[in-house]
Amino acid sequence: MYGPDIFTVLTAHDQKNKAGSAFELEHNSRWFCKAAGGVAVEPIIDSRETTPAEGSGSDTDDEVSAVDRLVVPFNKLLTLDSLQDGLQLGTNPASSHVLLGHRGTKGISGKQCNIIVDQALHIWLHDYESTHGTAVGQNGQNQTEVRRKETWILAYAPGIADEIEERTIHCGSLAIKIEFPNHAEASARYVKNLRAFVKKCWEATEKSKVEPPGVEALGLDSEPATQAPTEAPTSRERLIYYEVKKIGEGTFGRVHKVVKARDGKVFAAKTFNPPPNKNKRRRDEPDPE
Repeated sequence: MYGPDIFTVLTAHDQKNKAGSAFELEHNSRWFCKAAGGVAVEPIIDSRETTPAEGSGSDTDDEVSAVDRLVVPFNKLLTLDSLQDGLQLGTNPASSHVLLGHRGTKGISGKQCNIIVDQALHIWLHDYESTHGTAVGQNGQNQTEVRRKETWILAYAPGIADEIEERTIHCGSLAIKIEFPNHAEASARYVKNLRAFVKKCWEATEKSKVEPPGVEALGLDSEPATQAPTEAPTSRERLIYYEVKKIGEGTFGRVHKVVKARDGKVFAAKTFNPPPNKNKRRRDEPDPE
């Protein structure tokens, strides 16, 4: 298990192990934890002690160490100077804290996406500068909904249950499972560490300011002086929602609790059942004469 000094854990989640290959890059060595798979990589008992039997004790630690992963502790995170955008992921080693490959890796930009924590201690993922976009899956949903200049909620304030069991980040052909193992428990030490990270990011932002940023620096598009005619949104413009759980069902449809990825707001969404096709005969009906 991970103690309260751990911020996040990243695990390779794609079938071709491209994320795993990226994790092994020298640039990521400060975070990298190699899979042990339940094998002791160094002596853990004295030579006179009895070797424990298979299946004895807890398997939790074995499961945690079964795959290569990046573990980001606060003590290393807070030593970084360039935290104005939070924890940065990408292919540019000069700006990326987690390197997702070197420049030229298909579908991944120098500054692909970043993880930040706001003043309310909500955790977000931003993609404001990538060329090809990012997708965030939650409980297996929307893993192919790629967006640029977008924001996704990753976690609410510490201690608030969100009913999301699995979160994944998709960049190019890389898929990464992201966890915040101490966020739900919200121990006093973890919350203190999280606030220290927020403060460090704010200080880095203030230090990097030379003049007030324009709209372009914020990664936002300015509105035209004359409003363009309303058009149907394309697939990459539609808002992203995650179904959390079913809260009701009736004759005409089902009602689900959903979360809007961009701001984390919760809604009730109704899905209507398709009307029956009156022209379609059942198998037990006779042929028309």
